[in-house]
Amino acid sequence: MANRRLSKEIRTIQHEVNRIYGHRQIKPELVAMGHACGRHRVARLLREAGLRVRSRKLWRLASNSRHALPIAPNHLGRQFASDRANRH
Repeated sequence: MANRRLSKEIRTIQHEVNRIYGHRQIKPELVAMGHACGRHRVARLLREAGLRVRSRKLWRLASNSRHALPIAPNHLGRQFASDRANRH
């Protein structure tokens, strides 16, 4: 019975924060509401309810090669063409 109440509160918290809180952030929220629970219990209830944290984007595009800015000049004049394959 207590797990059902906690699951309902967890769903409410997840909905309020747009699924960015995991068990570490949800546990203090539940304790502030007056529920006695542990982090592992919250993690188990999240798993059993099928609730997942929305993952962050793992990478960000660092540069944009399609721009109208001038390209830096080749001051060294190095040529990277080889006359033979796999030779220096």
